[in-house]
Amino acid sequence: MKRLYADIHRKIGGFELNVLIESDADRIGILGESGSGKSMTLKCIAGIVSPDEGRIIVNGGTFYDSAARINPQP
Repeated sequence: MKRLYADIHRKIGGFELNVLIESDADRIGILGESGSGKSMTLKCIAGIVSPDEGRIIVNGGTFYDSAARINPQP
């Protein structure tokens, strides 16, 4: 089982965020240029912002799943 699985799709104005993260690690780092979507990715994983579609699973718990209509409040 992956500790983190995040398949996030979010469109904001002219910017489109498409992220796929699969990790067994206790910690991961997200690197990128200014405006590349690092903060938006973390906000989606934390539940502060809902993706337009995708799935986020952390330690076996589903935080978001657009197909199954799972989107609990933080």
